Parts: sequence; structure tokens; C-alpha cells
Amino acid sequence: METQDNAALWTTPQLIAGGAKKHMGQIGAKSRDLWQVPVDQLKVLKGFNVREKDEAYHAHINALAKSIETEGFFQDKPLAGYVAREGDGDVIYLTDDHQMQSVA
Repeated sequence: METQDNAALWTTPQLIAGGAKKHMGQIGAKSRDLWQVPVDQLKVLKGFNVREKDEAYHAHINALAKSIETEGFFQDKPLAGYVAREGDGDVIYLTDDHQMQSVA
């Protein structure tokens, strides 16, 4: 039987689609084959990316952080995002490959 607290972890808010091209221009994102979005413009949906944060997880995050620090971001390993309407504007929520949320 699922408790109320566990159910809250799996409840994701309903997202309403925003305008990707317009929003990318407003935040200064650059386009090649993929959008080059400033990291400070990315948001994480609470409860969307639930992971067990054990020793192996923390070691993986540290390795990723060190790689980004020394090598930069790899163009062949993009983050996936969803442009959503929030208030009077649009925001980008990460939807895949966002393990780095715990590093910030």
C-alpha cells in the first residue's frame, strides 16, 4: 500500500507548453544543431528525477562534475528540456540526463 508521502513524490505538476523559439531568443540561447542554453536558465521539477542517493550515486556525480570542469560540456551528450509556460513567461524544465542537479 502506498503512503501519502510516497504518492507526493511521484506527482508531477501539469505543464502547459510554452513557445520554444521565442523563449530561446529571450534568454540568449544559441542554436547550432542543438540549443545552447545558459545553465542558469534551466529548472528542475521537484520529484521528477527521483534517485537513490547512495555512495555510488555521489561518486558518479563527482566524476561528472570533474569531467565538466576539465573537459567542458560534450555536444554529443545534451540535456533534454521542456519549455513550459510559467506565469507570464516561459521556463525550461529539464526532462532527461540531469544528474547534475545535486552538484549546484
